[in-house]
Amino acid sequence: MPTDTAASLQSAPPPAATPARHFTIRVPASTANLGPGFDVLGVALSLEMSVDVTVPDPDATPGTAGITISYDGDSAQSVPLEPSRNLVLRTAMEVAGSVGRTLPPSMRVRVRNPIPLGRGLGSSGAAVVAGIALANEALELGMDQQRVLDYALDIEGHPDNITASIMGGFVASYSREHQPLAAATTAAGPSQPQPQQPESPPTAAVEGLSLPFAAPPHGAGCHVRLPLSPRVRFVVAVPDFELATKVARAVLPASYSRRDVVFNLQRLAVLTAALSGGAARGVGGADLLDPLVVGEAMQDRVHQGYRQHLVPGLREALGLSGVSAHGGGGEGNGESNGVGLPGLLGVTISGAGPTVLALATDNFDAIGQALVGAFARQVGPDGRAIQAQYMVLDAHPTGLTVEVHTP
Repeated sequence: MPTDTAASLQSAPPPAATPARHFTIRVPASTANLGPGFDVLGVALSLEMSVDVTVPDPDATPGTAGITISYDGDSAQSVPLEPSRNLVLRTAMEVAGSVGRTLPPSMRVRVRNPIPLGRGLGSSGAAVVAGIALANEALELGMDQQRVLDYALDIEGHPDNITASIMGGFVASYSREHQPLAAATTAAGPSQPQPQQPESPPTAAVEGLSLPFAAPPHGAGCHVRLPLSPRVRFVVAVPDFELATKVARAVLPASYSRRDVVFNLQRLAVLTAALSGGAARGVGGADLLDPLVVGEAMQDRVHQGYRQHLVPGLREALGLSGVSAHGGGGEGNGESNGVGLPGLLGVTISGAGPTVLALATDNFDAIGQALVGAFARQVGPDGRAIQAQYMVLDAHPTGLTVEVHTP
């Protein structure tokens, strides 16, 4: 009998190894606001962060666990590689914890990121979106784009950059204000029937974070995809200094005059129609994709003027299209749009800055050089002229993608 048992044990097949899963997440950079569309408008740009993930880590020693991260790209020396401090992995850990799960114990994560950090091109939003997508794919949570947006809104707090990075193209978006159930019950009165609320998964604390992260409500935001003329390209001048979004938002006032709000609303409506190109026409059938129309419609009284002191060179850059930081008009002369730059439609600060962005249909290199020159004429804290580089980008058509590689 013992012999039979031994024979039986010897003939049993070894346990099957867990097959490795390999996928790549791609998230584009983004620009936000475009002048009057503060916290509303966003455009995905043709500059992608990629996150390559293998589960489990094929290079790990058998029987060991751990997440290894490598990073190649902008500001590589300052990007933390510890999972609890790295924004991509920390976000993924938060999402996993929100549904009572943890990330797989063994993963290899390779991040390639050409998006400049802290420059107003949606680098943090892209990292957050990549982290949500990582958790979704690694744990097979089955999130659609809207659910990814729910999580991203809950983490980032404003919809413009992240909506563009998730959905792609030119988008307008807003966040819904969700009333707590207790407040909603009080407002409706005790005699009013209340809709049954879906049961929330348990809130889970995440290692390395001071607060637990709960799954956000469904439908936290709404967006629409706006038409954008294929003639429009984006020239971005990126200076050699960073500006934290928190700092740039802190200088904004708590309230605005009705006059300034109406000023922005008027221009926001015209700008979204004008950028569609042939989809909208002006008086007499004139093409609205015109530098005088777009340049004036990109004026703003909500954020740019208040941030001007944080971005040396912003006043000069905005002046290229005959517009001041405070929304005042300038001189214009048809196609040259104020200063002899054919093809220039308008100039704005990109997101919270300090990158300055020009919308253009032609003459892209000359426009980029003019933006770089606006920075070069300013002196930085080190007493030297501010250096900047420019890129010519297009709207990214698809936004977030996840490619699963088959063995």
